[in-house]
Amino acid sequence: MDNKYSHDVFISFSFKDQALADKIVNQLMNKYQIPCWICTEQIRAGDYYYDEIADAITASKILVFVQTKNSVESKEIPDEVLTAIDEGKTIISFIV
Repeated sequence: MDNKYSHDVFISFSFKDQALADKIVNQLMNKYQIPCWICTEQIRAGDYYYDEIADAITASKILVFVQTKNSVESKEIPDEVLTAIDEGKTIISFIV
């Protein structure tokens, strides 16, 4: 993706579930041509992580919450979900 903010879906997940999140992104982007933003692909060394996340959520239409035991225990994911709520985004829980 050339522009890190040209996406429809923000993927919220635990780094412990990286392989699962990558499969979801792969399906959405390759099978359905739905542009996704996932931090492991778009955030680069030197980027201010929290600002990048907030900007990406703001630019998205939908937040997909990959809900696993790991993500429920995360300290960062609730902030992502609250940002999406504050921004009036649609939130879809992908429960595993």
